[in-house]
Amino acid sequence: INAGYLVWSIAFGHRSPRMILNSSQCERYRFHVIDDVLVTGLSNGRIRTWDVKTGIIRGLKHELLDHIDVIRDLHFAPELFFKMVSASHDGTLKIWDFDDDGNMCRTIKSPFGQVYSCRWSPDVSLIAATGNNKNVCLWSTSNFEIFHKLVGHKNVVMKCEFSSDGSMLATASRDTVVIVWEVATQTPIASFFHLLPKPEFIFAGGSNDFYVHDVSFCKYNNQLVTVCETGVVQLWSLDSSQPTEKLYVKDVYTCCYSTDGLLIAIGTKTGHCLILRPFSHLPSIQQLCRNIIRKCFTTDQIQEFSFLPKSLKNYLLYINDDKTA
Repeated sequence: INAGYLVWSIAFGHRSPRMILNSSQCERYRFHVIDDVLVTGLSNGRIRTWDVKTGIIRGLKHELLDHIDVIRDLHFAPELFFKMVSASHDGTLKIWDFDDDGNMCRTIKSPFGQVYSCRWSPDVSLIAATGNNKNVCLWSTSNFEIFHKLVGHKNVVMKCEFSSDGSMLATASRDTVVIVWEVATQTPIASFFHLLPKPEFIFAGGSNDFYVHDVSFCKYNNQLVTVCETGVVQLWSLDSSQPTEKLYVKDVYTCCYSTDGLLIAIGTKTGHCLILRPFSHLPSIQQLCRNIIRKCFTTDQIQEFSFLPKSLKNYLLYINDDKTA
């Protein structure tokens, strides 16, 4: 595809079955037959959408024009929604409704100038965003007001990523650290350092060679991958503060787990993309059970389970005393 301008962000979106009510008020599913949509965020502030069918590009479908600066990030809402959120250097987040021909339906003014990253939570109740600021903002999608600010990084936060069960949010910062937050309580439950010993405030808060550019969760939420300005790609286990694997990729800038959790894609500043197959770290039955429980029960509900031993409750809440938070 010739997008016409430099492509800063890209995303796939598709319609899922929509649950509606028929005349007898009985719930039923209706499947919308529509091609997948490929969306490109461009350097001139435009978003272009393309029809994709069986791998064949069918051409430009829409051009969305409301942003006035670089489109830094794009993310489609999961499950039953066909909406997308975009983050721009113009200091706004915008929500686009692809059930309404891609029309822009909401503008959210960010409190931190340029916006670098945006993500829907898996249950679509929150939108997280980072930008030219040390904080991470969470907006409630019920009223699109700031629900909470996550405060803990010492430098600009570059990227945020929800876990697949929605219980955690990982944030990557120029302060050399990745913090994993418990979303319900807005507290850090783990910190992963690309520089040890832990750097002092002046070093972490200023210009350094250990910027963490990106972070991505494995679908099982037992691991995450991070990339650093030094060219280091590291895999971390949530049950340990030490990396399980480390390798060097020159000019590395971005990373992403595949949907099945078996592959990792690494993007570089020189235009290359590497596909890595990490050593097998299959989740245990215990970890899979935790995934299912966290999708069904909130943090408050788990804390009220008086019949659970403290150690098991801490495990369900991703609390590990061996990790430095």
